[in-house]
Amino acid sequence: MQYYLFEHINAIPYCNREATNDLENLLNGIWQKRMQSPLYNWSQWNEGNNKSLQAFISIDRQNNIKSRNYVGIIKHGNNTLHLLPKICYCTSTKVNDKYVQAIYQHLMWWMGYTFKIKAPFSQGAYNADIQGDMAEVFMYWFAKHCERVFSEQVYFDYQQISANTSHLKGHFQTTKFATKNLAKGQWHLLPCSYQTFNKDNLLNSIIKEVCSRLLWVTQHTATQNSLHNILRQLQEVSPRAISAADCDKVKLNPLFDEWEMLLNYCRMFLAGTTVLSPQSGLKMMAFLLPMEQVFEQFVYGFMKQHFTHWNITYQDASTYLAKDEQANKRFNLRQDITLKRKDNSLVIIDVKYKLLSVDRGKLKGVLPSDLYQMAAYAVRRNCREVYLIYPSAKSFEDTTNPSKTPKNYWYDIVDELSQQTIRVYILLLPIAINFESMAFHHQVSQQLQVLESDIKQVLSVIY
Repeated sequence: MQYYLFEHINAIPYCNREATNDLENLLNGIWQKRMQSPLYNWSQWNEGNNKSLQAFISIDRQNNIKSRNYVGIIKHGNNTLHLLPKICYCTSTKVNDKYVQAIYQHLMWWMGYTFKIKAPFSQGAYNADIQGDMAEVFMYWFAKHCERVFSEQVYFDYQQISANTSHLKGHFQTTKFATKNLAKGQWHLLPCSYQTFNKDNLLNSIIKEVCSRLLWVTQHTATQNSLHNILRQLQEVSPRAISAADCDKVKLNPLFDEWEMLLNYCRMFLAGTTVLSPQSGLKMMAFLLPMEQVFEQFVYGFMKQHFTHWNITYQDASTYLAKDEQANKRFNLRQDITLKRKDNSLVIIDVKYKLLSVDRGKLKGVLPSDLYQMAAYAVRRNCREVYLIYPSAKSFEDTTNPSKTPKNYWYDIVDELSQQTIRVYILLLPIAINFESMAFHHQVSQQLQVLESDIKQVLSVIY
């Protein structure tokens, strides 16, 4: 069964209490090993999320499930939960496969600009050859990329082996020979430690395990065929008990970037799946992303790629708000993005994943705490121009384009000490199609290109 949940918006009853408890227990396991996944393995996002209970969804006493601030997909048994971004929510359009696929195209586009989400996605990629949910797209990309790499070269590596041999090989283990072999009358066997260069290594074992897991889940014929081709080439590789932590044990030459990408794929799948036993198959698969971080890194990544002449810094944490009585720096200030202009003036940019509204030309939804934060940044960094960036949706049926031009919304904060004014500009960044319209049914990829052009126009006012 398909469940469609938008961030903090709709709640849906889920199966029965037994299934809900199983879902929550499995998600707790995914949550506890989330730091091993390339999808959300950066420390900043997890600073305040060190609790052991999952924070992906909420479950009430009536057995209703509700999405929190993560987006992505959860496959639990025969059920699929789609956790969708709130900016794509609409009341007038019924959720169907085409609607959800359009949302996933947005998500892949956003992820193409991120850099701390260390996932193997091409820039703005969404392959038209694969139709399905986000999990199917990930599995297709992995299978095709892995098949191509294996068609060029199978990975061989040196493996350390300790064994009894009939002739001297590598390093002779004198102590073991004296204490064990001679004592047992096995004087004709020589305990040696040596290295072999072969296919049966840890990386290939990891890839084999991932391919086996994905075969239990994928319903796409092309993906299945690719996975079978890979497994045929790995028949000589010994089966091992593999977990996401094993990926960290693989040491690759920096020149092997193709294999590094495959290893990143494997981290993602192993950290996002739960297998109870080889006989029972895959119990859960989850690919979930913190949407606040996706949006923040999308904005920074977009700036880095399209405004290469800008001198920008991400997450500058060099400034503190105050000093205590012992002159120790206290209360670290971390600005999302800082921009230094040619005249050395500083611009501070903060990204907020909150939905604002415009009513009769007036902006609604900016919180006082957001302005307090920007005022503190501006005063400590001696900056007179700061920007708050919020997401918005663009209607493609509106040919008049009535949206206000950038810099039409701002707040002035007077610094009484310096008698200077701090101007806080509000920018609405069109990162999504307005799903209230029916325009998304046609040429979503072309509409995303239009959004890209609109975003360039909005951001260009900053410099």
